[in-house]
Amino acid sequence: MTISKNDKFTSAYRAILTAVFVGIADALVGLIFNIVYRVTRPDFPQDLVNVAYLIFGTVFLFFVIGIIFMSLRLVSQKGNLIYIVLFATLTLIGFLTIGTAHLAHSDIENGCYRGMVRGLILIDGITATVLVPYFYTSPAFEAKVV
Repeated sequence: MTISKNDKFTSAYRAILTAVFVGIADALVGLIFNIVYRVTRPDFPQDLVNVAYLIFGTVFLFFVIGIIFMSLRLVSQKGNLIYIVLFATLTLIGFLTIGTAHLAHSDIENGCYRGMVRGLILIDGITATVLVPYFYTSPAFEAKVV
């Protein structure tokens, strides 16, 4: 079976739009996490993680993730598997390395920021690893959303 240029375009279009859709949903989940996390912490500053960064940063991040997903699918027949392993590894590395990051001058603020960023890394990482390939291969998602 040969893939025409139109099929490659449609495949690339679907990959990017699927990732952006997951990114929009992920931005909403991240905002809810942000609100819940900040309510439980007194005097949590908004210098490092604020609403604009969460919304625009997450959607842009997932746009880039869509390009990576598309590229891996075009390069290899096992692009989905490579993508899942890559993003599961990146999520684990990000989650573990944020524990050593120095994000604020105060130890209390530093701990709060680490908790916030760890939560966002888990949310973004899990949804990127699981939902992007799942929705990409879902015929119902393609028919109703993309």
